[in-house]
Amino acid sequence: AGEGGRTVWVFGGISEGESVAQLQAIDVETGLVSTPVPPGEGPCARFGHSAVVHGSKMWVFGGGTGSDLLRNGEDLSDVWALDLETLTWEEVVPANSCPAPLALGRCHTGCLVGGSKWLTFGGSLVQTEEVLWFDLEARTFGAPLVRGEHCAKRFSHCAAVLGTKMYAFSGWSPCAPGSRGHAGVTADLMRLELAPTDGAWDAAPEVEEPEDMPPRHLMAYLQQVQQALGLQGFEEILGAYSQELDLDDTDDDDFESEESSDAESGDVMAGAEG
Repeated sequence: AGEGGRTVWVFGGISEGESVAQLQAIDVETGLVSTPVPPGEGPCARFGHSAVVHGSKMWVFGGGTGSDLLRNGEDLSDVWALDLETLTWEEVVPANSCPAPLALGRCHTGCLVGGSKWLTFGGSLVQTEEVLWFDLEARTFGAPLVRGEHCAKRFSHCAAVLGTKMYAFSGWSPCAPGSRGHAGVTADLMRLELAPTDGAWDAAPEVEEPEDMPPRHLMAYLQQVQQALGLQGFEEILGAYSQELDLDDTDDDDFESEESSDAESGDVMAGAEG
């Protein structure tokens, strides 16, 4: 949606069996739908991309070509920006190379964090567990350093930011849990703690979390969680939580994974699925 909150901008998708490059604007007050045609060159037809309005521009990330999620087309890793005042497209040239292009492929998810970072996860024709961010103001890419057990590869999932955490739910995975190694739909819920507390994937334990707990007390808290839930193999997560991490420092982000069916409640800050 536009920053004024009145217009919803829609670009691309699949229509009548083919990916499209159509731009539409929906006025939420009048219900009117228009189809503006920006002059000059714009993004190619695509689906499964992500988009966000930041400043006076709508930013479009990656996606895929073709007409089917799994059977044809190619992944994309380009970035475009539509000036919503002049309705002109700009192909964005990042200040550095993309370290994890699969996380821009078809059916990834994107969430706005830290005010100007677009955080993408998963996606691609071959499915990935990569995490990537793009700074919308500096026009730079970055990728958190992943240590320990990874979140399962997936695409066509959904994600949202609630408070200081990003939740990723379900999707199509090459090795879905409970599928005996076969591809299929996964129903796990993953939680990524964003900076500055720990920056780790984990389960959402049914243990009350103290408010405003400084990082130096996280080890003791997680030992209580371990005792309460009787979790096995939790030591690596304890090691991850013992560090204070910052999304701005790509060497300090850490990820762990556990299946979960419950999540903390909170207000959705931003979330998008292509």
